Amino acid sequence: QSRPQHLGFYCVADGMGGHELGERASQLAVLGSLQAFREITQDVAFDQLHYRLPEFALTMGRAASELVCSGGQEFPGGARMGTTLTGVLVVNDELAVTHVGDSRGLLVREGKITPITLDHSLVASLVRAGQMTEEEAAVSDERNVLVRCIDARVLLDESGFDGLWAMGIESGRIRVEVDDVLLLLSDGVWGVLSDQELLAMVREGGGPQAISDRIVANALASGSDDNS
Repeated sequence: QSRPQHLGFYCVADGMGGHELGERASQLAVLGSLQAFREITQDVAFDQLHYRLPEFALTMGRAASELVCSGGQEFPGGARMGTTLTGVLVVNDELAVTHVGDSRGLLVREGKITPITLDHSLVASLVRAGQMTEEEAAVSDERNVLVRCIDARVLLDESGFDGLWAMGIESGRIRVEVDDVLLLLSDGVWGVLSDQELLAMVREGGGPQAISDRIVANALASGSDDNS
């Protein structure tokens, strides 16, 4: 207690199922995860939150799925709506991830971009299996087909979400360093902007909001139809 503690949860959700249903699914996923974050930070001692950081990050994902499922029941006959969710739970100088779908988490450090999530798409699975090249995946007609996401019809528990273990990080956590930048992007951004373009926009600086605005504006100017 001798110094201020930092707690934060940051996420991006990209909805599916048509405009109205996709928007609703993504809203509910964000609301569900943020509600879980508030409850956990109020009820759990700080040292326990830090010790169990990867576990609590996955809890945010389950909470998002629960609210999307309950929201789907509001529609007659159920709703075929879903969303991605990529979230990062930060405690002081460490972070953990909860992830499902093909939105992406990228860590920018010392002029290099390192992915901290794996895409749960059909083409990404084929690339990892050596059955398709990244170049083929980028132009495939099936590049938007997901093999895993938050679905209003099926509750995902913690096992349905990736932590940093999926990236080979056994501890499930990353220690952040001064000047690190974390990017959380929907496929409407990473699908049209290269890593080098993203790096250039980060280098321009101006703080998180300025960088976010710059990336969104450039993604739209490059032909993205994703406005969130």
